[in-house]
Amino acid sequence: MALIKCTECGHMISDKATKCPKCGCPTTKGSKPHIHQETPQVQPSYYDDKNGGSSRKWLYGIIGVLVVLLVGLGLWMWNSGASGGNGQEAKILYDTIVSSQGQEKLSEDKSAYNTTKTENGTTSEAHQPKKLKVSKVEFSHCLAPQAGNTYEPRNMCDGNPSTTWAVGLYNYNPYVDGFWGPIFTLKCKKLSHIIIRNGYCKDNNSYKNNARTTGISFINFKNHALLYEGLLKDTSKPQRLDVFSDSEGNNNLEQVGISFFDYDFIPGAKWNDLCISEVEFWGYE
Repeated sequence: MALIKCTECGHMISDKATKCPKCGCPTTKGSKPHIHQETPQVQPSYYDDKNGGSSRKWLYGIIGVLVVLLVGLGLWMWNSGASGGNGQEAKILYDTIVSSQGQEKLSEDKSAYNTTKTENGTTSEAHQPKKLKVSKVEFSHCLAPQAGNTYEPRNMCDGNPSTTWAVGLYNYNPYVDGFWGPIFTLKCKKLSHIIIRNGYCKDNNSYKNNARTTGISFINFKNHALLYEGLLKDTSKPQRLDVFSDSEGNNNLEQVGISFFDYDFIPGAKWNDLCISEVEFWGYE
């Protein structure tokens, strides 16, 4: 054992002593030396500063998607097991309902577009046209009654082809007296077609013995807008004259007049009397 001097008070103490018995100062050899350790300075990473937050967001997003998928898969498996195959039956039922609804819609569409044939195609209407009531037929020219027959303009709308309107061409010329024929009073939103029986259709002899017109025009009498014009066949059978739905003036009709302008007449074998037996107006009230 050796003696050493206390570094604090200078008192001589054993080199084995841990501290000076006089002043209490610890000795450098008897005490365990203190080791100073510096905390290493970690340099900030550029990658961590810039992309660390983004990387964590991507990671959290992927984890979230996986969780949702797993939950969804579990629910699907649970429903499939609980339904016992009803899922397929439900799909078949759904397809059947959709199909039937589609067929019903198609039927509605078809019923809403009943068509009326025209000369250059078809026009769609919401419902079928019906025969319109003619409240009055008037004209100043007609043959006088004879042999129990009358030849007044109203005979054209009585539904009887054995009666006729007749006018003597020898004392009435539409080119001189005006090209108007009889005028019909009715109420109509839109005309679809007109049915006419040209000539005296009582029988074959009456038809041949009296005059007929080769053509005819129908005009909105209120504004003289043309509704129909065209030739007529030389027959006693009914002839249908289709009216274009978009014809000028074919809207809310009140009076429709006949015109013979630009048409000729077929003379009768015995009499030069122009006859028209029937005129029917079809359309929408």
